[in-house]
Amino acid sequence: MLMWPVAFALVFAAVYCDVHKDEKGAPRMVVPNWLNLAGLSAGIILHAFAGDLRFSLVGLAWGLGIGVLFYFFGMGGGDAKLLTALGSIIGAESVYLTAVASAALFVLFYLPLRLRREGIRGFWEREKASLMTFFITKKVVSMAAERQRVPFAPFVAAGAAVAFVWEVIKGV
Repeated sequence: MLMWPVAFALVFAAVYCDVHKDEKGAPRMVVPNWLNLAGLSAGIILHAFAGDLRFSLVGLAWGLGIGVLFYFFGMGGGDAKLLTALGSIIGAESVYLTAVASAALFVLFYLPLRLRREGIRGFWEREKASLMTFFITKKVVSMAAERQRVPFAPFVAAGAAVAFVWEVIKGV
């Protein structure tokens, strides 16, 4: 059960780095590589000493796969690496649940913001154009210049909390 305090230390440090303001007062929206590497190393070392290195490596692989998928759909690279590091600490099942909960919470937060900004019709037209482009060209359309950027690490932290509660309920 030592893995959860380590995981929460990692995600809370990532949240701090992600939402910490720069000199201009805007969120930095960066999860540093050194933090992800420290979390990855901590997960592998923790489970190696516990005699369950396979648990960590399978979780790492799942976190990497999910992170690459999220990155493909527009999530930042640091957040994708955060899922990889988190997977090495909490394992495959928990990192999967963390990713699903994070994505669901992000949609619940971000969808009303976009609907308020673009309206239902504007939202529908933009998403329809993106889907059509994807199905025709098999490429995800990046509208990075037009989209509102939102730090994702807080959603990963909330997803990790959901996974922790699930593990506690499942273990009882």
